[in-house]
Amino acid sequence: MACRQGCHPSLQKNKNKEFWLTGLLIYNLREYPYRPRGRPHAGQLSGLNWRDLGGNRRMKFDFVTEDRKEMTEAFQRAIDLAAERKEQLIIAPGEYVTGTLRIRPGSDIYLSEGAVIIGSENVEDYSADITPFVDAVGVERGRALIYAENADGAVLSGPGVIDGRGKLHQHANRPFLMRIVGGKNITVRDIEVRDSAAWTIHLFETDDVLIENVTIRSRVNANNDGIDIDSCNHITIRGCDISSGDDGICIKSTTHRTCSNIIAEDCRISSEWAGIKLGTESIGDFENITFRNCEIYDTEGCGIKVVPVDGANLKKLAIENIIMKNTTGPIFISLGSRLRTYFKGDIPRELGSITDISIRNIKADVVDAAGRPMQGNDYYITYDGMWGRAGGCIVINGLPERKVENILLENLDLKMPGGVERYDREDDDIIEMEKQYPEFSVFGALPASVAFLRHVKNVTIKNIAYQLKREDVRPAFRMIDAQESVIR
Repeated sequence: MACRQGCHPSLQKNKNKEFWLTGLLIYNLREYPYRPRGRPHAGQLSGLNWRDLGGNRRMKFDFVTEDRKEMTEAFQRAIDLAAERKEQLIIAPGEYVTGTLRIRPGSDIYLSEGAVIIGSENVEDYSADITPFVDAVGVERGRALIYAENADGAVLSGPGVIDGRGKLHQHANRPFLMRIVGGKNITVRDIEVRDSAAWTIHLFETDDVLIENVTIRSRVNANNDGIDIDSCNHITIRGCDISSGDDGICIKSTTHRTCSNIIAEDCRISSEWAGIKLGTESIGDFENITFRNCEIYDTEGCGIKVVPVDGANLKKLAIENIIMKNTTGPIFISLGSRLRTYFKGDIPRELGSITDISIRNIKADVVDAAGRPMQGNDYYITYDGMWGRAGGCIVINGLPERKVENILLENLDLKMPGGVERYDREDDDIIEMEKQYPEFSVFGALPASVAFLRHVKNVTIKNIAYQLKREDVRPAFRMIDAQESVIR
């Protein structure tokens, strides 16, 4: 099909019907008059000029406004109309300052190169009635810039950008950048998301989701998680490049719904506080979860953390082929008995369990955690003054009443920080991970320079090569209350 004069290049070979969102906004011509203003500029609205292009439809017009609410309403109208007609909505280059945008079932939204959706600086522009909940640090959450509820079959693709302008939101009700709640068969691909005010991408009670080749750059506020997978099933995270202020990829469960059949692969992760994490929100079980072929670099707060502390039963976790560079930790597995709930009316669970974990083919260059900042801030955890001596160590830790069981660590190549010149703590001085927020730092310096095991059963560490960057008075390995466990 030959493209008529003025036809956007993306329409030249596309036989499907499409909407093309140009300039800054779409309006319905029956509701707003045509007002030619010349070429669109910042603050100006371009609408649609309907034409038949061999089955393609295209509309264009100019309209001037400074009202971000008007902008949000117009953008939402375009999303709704395109979804209703089962047509793709193409967002052309330009800046679009909006509040909450709701993705509909069947939406197919394409952000062109140079298209930027920008979050409003006013928190009241973000809907407050979208599945609110209380997070692990006691803050009510829920508002979001991009919100998809039960949006079966929706697609959001790039290479455009979604910018949350998170620095502008220094308040308790900071909006997430993207929330996908319920629904199935949803795809997010090839876009860049940046500067969320809180979590960046949150999947909640959603099934069959693909997040692929997404770039995340979000280090501007507290709780700047990269991707949070919450009470979901059949999720694939592939080829993503994540730089986040908090957990890079986090599996969690704020409801009793099991989180299962999740794969994260071929990703690069850098975080100010944890690269790969399961927990802490963990009221629902975890099962059949795999991380593989990932690089974790320049990461504080531990490279790999497994911390279900709210009653979840975690089993069948596989982590393999991971490279860590300039990362603290490197591996922290701990059971706890915090037993928190996140929605009104939920009943706390009884103590959960950790079983059947395999961690294979890990190469890690570990840096000392001593004196390093928490989540990018200039303050430090000082549990009995020991944060400055937390150092680095693999930790596998259960509770006296519930052991962590059936753990395999195999083929490890580690460079550990070492450097402890004096160690005189008694084993009884090491606190139990009960109701504390689970961080390896609360233990302080541990009686091992490479791996510490406590309250465990059937743990095997084999084919482990390690070297210490500095001399250390502690033994490489220490086991306390470890049944049927071996290091070889």
